[in-house]
Amino acid sequence: MQKQIILKEEVLLRAQSALEAAFSDADSDDIPRVELTQATKSHFGHYQCNSAMSLAKIFKKNPREIALAWSDAMILYDQNHAQTTKACKMFEKIEVAGPGFINITLSSPFLSAKLKEAAWQQMCFDVHASTAVVDYSSPNIAKQMHVGHLRSTIIGESLRRLLTYCGWSVKGVNHVGDWGTQFGMLITYICEEGLDTEDWLLGSGKDSIDSALALENLMQLYRSARVSFTEDNAFALRAKKAVVDLQSGNTVLRALWERICEISRVDFSKIYKMLQVEIEEKGESFYQSMLAPTVKDLEERGIAKISDGALCVFLPEFKIPYMLRKSDGGYNYDTTDIAALRYRVDHEGAKRLIYVTDAGQKLHFDLLFATAKAAGYVTEQHRLEHVGFGLVLGKDGKKFKTREGETEKLIDLISEAVLRSKKMIVERQSSVSQNELENSELAERARRIGVSAVKYADLSNDRMSDYQFSYDKMLAFEGNTAIFLFYSLVRAKSILRKLKNCSYSEIETFAPSCEQPSEIQLVLALLQWPEAIALTRDTLAPHRLAEYLYQLACNFNHFFRDCKVHGDAKESARARLVLETVKVLEAGMHILGLEPVESM
Repeated sequence: MQKQIILKEEVLLRAQSALEAAFSDADSDDIPRVELTQATKSHFGHYQCNSAMSLAKIFKKNPREIALAWSDAMILYDQNHAQTTKACKMFEKIEVAGPGFINITLSSPFLSAKLKEAAWQQMCFDVHASTAVVDYSSPNIAKQMHVGHLRSTIIGESLRRLLTYCGWSVKGVNHVGDWGTQFGMLITYICEEGLDTEDWLLGSGKDSIDSALALENLMQLYRSARVSFTEDNAFALRAKKAVVDLQSGNTVLRALWERICEISRVDFSKIYKMLQVEIEEKGESFYQSMLAPTVKDLEERGIAKISDGALCVFLPEFKIPYMLRKSDGGYNYDTTDIAALRYRVDHEGAKRLIYVTDAGQKLHFDLLFATAKAAGYVTEQHRLEHVGFGLVLGKDGKKFKTREGETEKLIDLISEAVLRSKKMIVERQSSVSQNELENSELAERARRIGVSAVKYADLSNDRMSDYQFSYDKMLAFEGNTAIFLFYSLVRAKSILRKLKNCSYSEIETFAPSCEQPSEIQLVLALLQWPEAIALTRDTLAPHRLAEYLYQLACNFNHFFRDCKVHGDAKESARARLVLETVKVLEAGMHILGLEPVESM
C-alpha cells in the first residue's frame, strides 16, 4: 500500500515538509513528526493541527508565531508542488486560530481528483499483514450460550472480518470449555443414575440428538451432578477418577464425552448460523497432549519453579504467579492457554494473537503474555492483545437477566429481536399499503434486521463500557442504528437503479461532483474511509468503524436532501458519489457482520 494515497497521510506529509522548510535552520533531527486530526466541527475546516504547541520549546518561539510561519510555508509549498506536478492545489485555505491551532480546509478539485483515483481495497490494505488468530466466543460444553457470550462472539467476529479485509490471513478460533473435572462429574452422574447411554451413542446426525437428553436436560443433569460432587465426597472421588479414565482413553467414557460435546455443538451452531459467525472449534481438549511437553519446556528454560508443591512462573512485575501445575499434579486454564499460545505461534504461524474476553480477565492475559515473552515463545515481531469488554445491562441498569432472575439465554435474546423485527415489518407494510411478503422472504428479512440490530447496538458502543440493552432503541429508524444504515443504503441503491442503461462499471469512470457544501462533505467522508479502517484495526475498537458509517450515512442523507441526481445536469457526477457511498457502506456493514436488506 502506498501510504500517500490515504488522505490524512498525504496531508500530513505535506504539512511535515512545509514545517521543515519553514524552519530549515533548525536541526532536522529535532523536528518531531507532527500530528493531524480530523476536524471536530465543520467550521474548523477538514483537519486540525495543534503541534505548534509542542514545537514551542524546540524552536524557542511563541506557538502562534510558529503556526503563522508554518501555515504560510504550507500554502507556498502547496503552490510550488501544484505548479511542478501540474496537479490540483491541496489546500483551499489554512487558518491559525487561538494560541496556535492550525485549521486546514482542502480544495474541492483536490478532493474530487482523489476520489476519482481511489481504489478502496488497496487503500485499506495493511502492509504488515501476516497471519492472525482471533480467539472469541468460547462457550462451555454442556451449557447453553447466554447473554454473556454475546459481546465476545460479535466483537470477535467483527475483528476477524476487519483483519481479513485488511489483507491478513485470519483464523477465528473457538476455545470452548470441553475438558476437565466438570465432565468427570457429569459422566459419573449419567452412568450411576442408570441413564441409557445407548441413546447417546447412536448416530451422529442432528436428528439423533432430538431426545430426552438434549442440551436443556443435559444442563439439568450437570446441576444435579454438581450438587452430588459438592455434598458427596465419595461421588467426588469417583468423578475425579472418571476424569483420569477419560483422559487415559477409556472408550466408553470417551464416546459418552463426544456425545455430550456433539449435543452442545448442535445448539451452538444454530446461534452461529443466525449470527453469520465463521469460527473453527479448537477446545481445551485439543491442547491436552501439549500440556506436559510445554510445562517441561518451561522448566528446562529455567523460568518455572516449584512453590508449595505447585509449579509456577514468577515475574517481577506481577504480585501473583502464573500457575502451570497445581500441587496435586493437575493442570489448569493457565497451562492450556500457554500451550495454545505456543501452538498458534509455532504451528499456525500467528504474528498477531487477539483474545476477546470480558475485561475482568485482563490480569490473566497480562500474565500469559508476560510468560510467553519470558519463555521466548514470542518476539518483538509478535503482537499479543487482550480485547476486553464491559457488561450488557438490562433496563434496570444491572446485569441483563430474565424476569425470573436467570441469565438470559442468547438464543432467546436473538429470537426476540427477530420476532420484534418481523412485527415491525408487517406493521410498516400495512401502513404504506404494500403487498405482503412471502413467508420465507419475511422470515429472512426479519432475521437480517433483528440480528443486525442486536449486533450494531453492541458494536456501536465503546467495547470497554457497559451498555443498556433496549429492543426499542436498536430497532429505531432514526439515530445511530443498523436500520438507519440500512435505510441509507436502500435509498442510495434506489437512486442508482433509476439511472437507465448505466452500469456500475460505467459510473466508476465518471468524475465526481464536489462543489456544493453537502457534496464536499460527502466526498471528504468517503476519502476518510481508510482512516476509519486503520483506526479500528489499530485500536481493535469496532465502535470507531460504526461511528464512521453513521457519519457517512448522515452526510449522504444531507447530500440527498440538497442535491438532485436523477435528471439533473450533474447526474453522472453525482451518481459517482452515490456509487462510492454504496460501496463503502456495504464494505463497512460486512466488516461489522450486518446483513442489509434490499428494501425497507
